[in-house]
Amino acid sequence: MEQMLAELTPWVNQYGLIAIYIGMLFEGSTVILAAGVLCYLHMIPLGETIAVAAAGGITSDQMWYFAGKRYAHKLISRFDFLHRGIAAFQKKIAGKERWMSALAHFIYSGAVFIPLLLGMQRFDHATFTRYSILGVSLWALLGVMVGYLLGSGIETVVGKIDHIGHLLLIFLGIGATVWLLGRYFRRLKY
Repeated sequence: MEQMLAELTPWVNQYGLIAIYIGMLFEGSTVILAAGVLCYLHMIPLGETIAVAAAGGITSDQMWYFAGKRYAHKLISRFDFLHRGIAAFQKKIAGKERWMSALAHFIYSGAVFIPLLLGMQRFDHATFTRYSILGVSLWALLGVMVGYLLGSGIETVVGKIDHIGHLLLIFLGIGATVWLLGRYFRRLKY
C-alpha cells in the first residue's frame, strides 16, 4: 500500500489540477471537496486549485448553456413527459434568471440543469456569463475551503495518520457527504 501511495503522490502533484479541471466539467461537488482535502495534504497548491476549479466550473456552465441553446428543444421534442416538468421549472424561475445563473452550483443538480435550461430559453448569454462567473468563483472558493477543513477535521478526529489513511478517509468522507446531501435534497419539495 505504501508503494502505491509513493507512486500516486507524484501523479497527483503533476496531474491533479488537470484532473480537477476535467472533473469540474461533469461532477463538481465531489471533485471540489476532494481538491480541498488534497490541498490540506499539500499535494496540490491551494490558490491554483481554487482558480482551476473556478475555470472548470465556468467552462462547464458555458458548455451546458450552449448545449441547452442548441440541442434541448430537439431532445425535449422526443420525450413528451419532459415538457410538463420543464414548463413548471421555467415558470418558477421566471424573473429570477440572474440569481439562478449565480447560484446554480449551490443547488443540487443545478450546475448542469440550470445552464441547460437557461440556454434553452435563450436567456441573454452575456448576463448569464457575468452571473455565472460570480457564482462559480464563490462556489469554488467555498468548496475548496470546505474540503480543506474536512481534511483538517479528519486529522483532528482520527489523529495523525499516514497519507494512505488520508486517501481512504477522503473517499469515504466524500462518498458519505454526497450520499447524505442526496438524501437531504430528495426530501425537499419544490
